[in-house]
Amino acid sequence: RRQSRKEEALAEIGSLIQANPGVSKTDIHRKCNGAVSGLSKWEPELLASLLAQIPEVRERQLELEMGI
Repeated sequence: RRQSRKEEALAEIGSLIQANPGVSKTDIHRKCNGAVSGLSKWEPELLASLLAQIPEVRERQLELEMGI
């Protein structure tokens, strides 16, 4: 049962990342709350590797750095 939940969580987060290349980690936490919660409890390293695919710099940070 846990394996199927893990696979569903991975699919949910992975499809969100693929569908929205500019998605933030916060967006993932908000839109995939159950998936993130399950993975953080049972597979934290796997969750970290998924979230590592997302760039750290946010649009607002870029605006501040460039003085826009």
